Amino acid sequence: MANVQERFEQFIALCSEEYLTTHANKGLYKRAVKEIEKGTTVHYEFSDEYVSCTLDDGTLCQLQDRIDAFSCSCPSDNICKHVLIAILYYTQTEELVTEERKGDFTWLLALSTEDISKHFSEAQLDEVLFRLHYSEEIEIRESGFLAIKLKEQHIEVTFEEEASLGSSTCSCKAKESCIHRLEALLRYRLAYHVTDMPVMKADVNVSMDVVEDCKRILTEIISFGLAKLPQGICNRLEVLAIAAHNGNLPNLERGIRGLNGELDLFFKRHVRFSKETFLRRLTETYVSIIALEKELPVEQMKQVIGRFKSKYYTIPRLELYALGANPWETRSGYRGITYYFYAPEEKQIYTYTDARPVYYEDARFRFTEQYRKTAAWSGGMTMHDVSKSHIMLRNCKVNHEQRLSASEETLVSILERQNIEDVQVGPYLVTDWRQMTTGVSRNLFESKRDEVRLLQAKKIKDIRFEQATQNLLLTVEDKHGNTLDLTIAYTEEWADRIRYLEKSRELWDLRDFYITIQRYGTAYYPISFLKGAMLTNIKLDV
Repeated sequence: MANVQERFEQFIALCSEEYLTTHANKGLYKRAVKEIEKGTTVHYEFSDEYVSCTLDDGTLCQLQDRIDAFSCSCPSDNICKHVLIAILYYTQTEELVTEERKGDFTWLLALSTEDISKHFSEAQLDEVLFRLHYSEEIEIRESGFLAIKLKEQHIEVTFEEEASLGSSTCSCKAKESCIHRLEALLRYRLAYHVTDMPVMKADVNVSMDVVEDCKRILTEIISFGLAKLPQGICNRLEVLAIAAHNGNLPNLERGIRGLNGELDLFFKRHVRFSKETFLRRLTETYVSIIALEKELPVEQMKQVIGRFKSKYYTIPRLELYALGANPWETRSGYRGITYYFYAPEEKQIYTYTDARPVYYEDARFRFTEQYRKTAAWSGGMTMHDVSKSHIMLRNCKVNHEQRLSASEETLVSILERQNIEDVQVGPYLVTDWRQMTTGVSRNLFESKRDEVRLLQAKKIKDIRFEQATQNLLLTVEDKHGNTLDLTIAYTEEWADRIRYLEKSRELWDLRDFYITIQRYGTAYYPISFLKGAMLTNIKLDV
């Protein structure tokens, strides 16, 4: 094994200006160069473990053969100008053999997933595995060390030839393993087609007693039928929902609560009760119970169980094309506006929701005020502008359900908005409406998301107000002559808008346009009209 001086000189030979400025900064590097030009000198002594570097002002640095293995008698905890002076002075005063060579870094590709996992925390693994779903250009430089630059994040990670993750360094200055080191490693492996990823450990311990109780009550509902169900069934469902919460079964809790809400509408003979919606909820919940009873792979079991609180992860950038904004209010006393976007690179629909409870005294949520309010991201745009724009978010937070989080650390900037006719929205675009009437299948293990589609419409064929349901129905027609009824539900809040839309000549005159719609059960609710680069939010703009 090479002695300290040999290893130190091998390290010094790698310390180019780019390498040093990446792990310190350009200003500090220039100060060190100027100090040497002014006549600063350094005396070196080699021990068995490190190199003692004494500057002529009495400052003592101890260096080894890695950029992050140093100490200095000055107060700085990070790389200081004294460390840089000690490195640079050695390169200028000693004759070093600095032959150009590339190291052997195949050990990074040969690492097992277990070796990788033990160097990082569960939270780091979780976040980086999520971030890998998003593109990030990397720059790879090989010499005596391997440098991997995450270009969007302006972070550089270096690995030595020594087969040790512990010897890696990161320009974020973290002393211990950081997520950048893990992300750089995994992206490097993917660049060389090594797709083995660390496996997250999962907590799949759930209460099977609760699962059995839920199965029993759902079987009763199926056996009795709606007509013979006692009203006391709602109380039993509420107790089971609480038990599901305590038994670590978030998706089952939501399913039971959804059934309870539908049955409450049924017993009240409410016009909004839908047998189709009730049957769909009942079927989905029962099938998930059957799945919980089986021995599924860990990842599938995690998806069946669900999460109580969604985790948000920071990603460097996200390009979004706005599809519209939809105000809503729940029977439980919440109001909000959900904004819909299409991400061209990820080919996914993303949402951002501004919501709050209004059942507290003096609590309020006025849709028009919130719509015109400055966005909860840096950049100064209002949500009105965001809902009609083509934007770029940097340093934004996203969860597994493609929901965006409010964060002042997120910067929003506006891009030139394309015409909707030129945007490739993939499976979200429906050009033949016969596809809509056949229903939408969903994998049991797929996350439930807002069922949003973009319709390509020819014209509006009919507008009528239904007295029985208090809904405004827009009958729209596609280029094949197929028709579809879109529902605008009546509430006192939107009474004036509905009356305006019922008599609007502008709606009758629309031709060859697009409609963002949301589907609940068998009903379709319009959110916005789009044509060219223009967008109109039906409730908020009309």
